[in-house]
Amino acid sequence: MMTISRIPRALCAVSFAACMPVLVMAMLSATPVGAEQSAIDQMITTHNAGRDGDVKAAARAVEGFEAFVKAYPDNALASAYLGSSYALMARDASFFVSRIRYTNRGLRYLDAAVEMAPGDFVVRVIRANVTARLPAIFDRGDTAVEDMMALDAMFEAARTPYMADQMVEIYGHLAELAPGKSDWVSKAQIARVMAEQ
Repeated sequence: MMTISRIPRALCAVSFAACMPVLVMAMLSATPVGAEQSAIDQMITTHNAGRDGDVKAAARAVEGFEAFVKAYPDNALASAYLGSSYALMARDASFFVSRIRYTNRGLRYLDAAVEMAPGDFVVRVIRANVTARLPAIFDRGDTAVEDMMALDAMFEAARTPYMADQMVEIYGHLAELAPGKSDWVSKAQIARVMAEQ
């Protein structure tokens, strides 16, 4: 059964900076229902700051998601974001060995997340976006295409504007990586129209 993880629509105005892991652990032990999603939302904000170029935010996201995954090892979304956070650290690392080490750690968490929740749209989007951008040395092109094909099937089964917005970029990648498998340009156009509604 396909599921769609809840993704925050607005970013928090408050930065949790260096105290992220301590704050996350305090929230996990002190708050009842909804605590998992609240903690994830806050860490996603930090992750996204790292994605947008804040090197220190990527490291804080790793720390926060590591603490969360230890507390909730079955949370596929947290594992996917931890994997992506490691990929961000690899992108920003100065040394080649660090880039390899962080990438491999990230891939382990991304693969575990997809194994836990193969039908989760957001988990698949995260792994597809990371693996599509990896250098050829990691040999993950097939993984990216596999995820993107699964995303196409999910989108065809249950189209939503949120999914459509994500699929515009996915179809662009598929046009490059698997040009003969479908009419990706037409699918991208349909997704773009739906996303703009």
